[in-house]
Order: sequence, then structure tokens, then C-alpha cells
Amino acid sequence: MQAARIILDRVWPASKGRHVTFTMPKVESASDVARAVGGILEAVAGGLLTIEEGQGLAAILESQRKALELGELEARITELENQRNPENQS
Repeated sequence: MQAARIILDRVWPASKGRHVTFTMPKVESASDVARAVGGILEAVAGGLLTIEEGQGLAAILESQRKALELGELEARITELENQRNPENQS
């Protein structure tokens, strides 16, 4: 039985994270990310989140910021192209 437990621990390790109830501001644009990071900072300073949990959430927000900025840039480029070549609008 002990050998089976050792093997299972290696194949399917226990989760190292914990479930935390944390209210983060809604992030719908790249500019909202700063407010959300501020909320994470407050939660870390208040002891609700560990530094590692805060870093993990901030990394997720950074990925989301990049994706949102990419979408915003794509929309702006499309708009500029349409203004330059109105006959190519679809």
C-alpha cells in the first residue's frame, strides 16, 4: 500500500494551491488591469493572498492585458486601413 501511495504521489501530485475567495475588479480593457493589480496588492498586503498567489494572479492579468491590447490595436489598425481605403470595407 505504501508503494502504491508513493507511485500515485509521483504520477498525480497533490495540488499545492488553495482555494481563496477574492473579489477582483472586472477587467474588460487593458486600462482596467492597473485597477485589478491594485486589488491584488491590497489582498497581499492584507494577508488574504500570499505573495506567490499574488504573483500568479498578476501573471494571469499580464497575459490578459497583452491579449486585450492586441485586440484593441487590431481594431485601430483596421479602422485606419478602412479610412485610407474606403473601397476595401467589408
